[in-house]
Amino acid sequence: MFWRSVVASAYVALAVVVGVAYGGQGLVVLSYFYVWAGAWVVFFFVWGRVAQDAGRWNVDRIDPERR
Repeated sequence: MFWRSVVASAYVALAVVVGVAYGGQGLVVLSYFYVWAGAWVVFFFVWGRVAQDAGRWNVDRIDPERR
């Protein structure tokens, strides 16, 4: 939990630095990359969940008495 808050704080600090250095245009560009990075994170979480469910389904299909 601690490391998540450190990473989140780093993103906020980066946004503040970019906002001061480049203004609104820099924040727009940074938010574009934040959105893409967030989309990839969501994709990997969903992909992992789907793969896990597919693996369970496959094991249950092969060995139904395992339950």
